[in-house]
Amino acid sequence: MVDVLRSLDIDFVFSNPASSCRGIHESIVNYGGNKKPEFVTCMHEESAVAMTHGYYKVAGKPAAALCHGTVGLQHAAMAVYNAWCDPRPPPSSWSAIAPMPFTREPGVPTIHAVQDPGSLIRDFTKWDDNPQSLQHSPNPGARYKIADDAAP
Repeated sequence: MVDVLRSLDIDFVFSNPASSCRGIHESIVNYGGNKKPEFVTCMHEESAVAMTHGYYKVAGKPAAALCHGTVGLQHAAMAVYNAWCDPRPPPSSWSAIAPMPFTREPGVPTIHAVQDPGSLIRDFTKWDDNPQSLQHSPNPGARYKIADDAAP
C-alpha cells in the first residue's frame, strides 16, 4: 500500500494512530522511510480528514487520512461531510481499516468492528470499498483516478 500511495503522488498520510492501522503505519515509517508519504500524527480522526481537505485546497493535490476502524470513521464523518460540501471537491482519500474476523484480536478490535463501515459515509463520498486484504483490493489507483476524473 505504501507503493500505491506513492504511485498516487500522496505526500502525507494524516492519522491518529490506532491498532487497526498499525500495519500500514509501520510500513510507511519503516518500509517507506517516512518519506512520500510522510506519516503525520494527529490528535483526532476528524482533524486528520480536515487536514487532507485543507492540504488539497492549498496544494491542489490529495493527501490520505487513516481512521481507526469504525469508531475513527464515525469521528471523521463530519470532516468527510465538510469536504463533500466544499464547492471545490477535494479528491482526498480516507481509509477505515478493519482486520479480518479470523485474525482480529479480542477486545477493542472486535467490539469496534462492523459489517459495513462504508455505510457511515457512503451518502457523501464518490465511492467506497471494504477490502479485507491487499489481495482483495481492486486497483486503488485506478479507482482513485476514476473518482478524480469524475469531479465537477
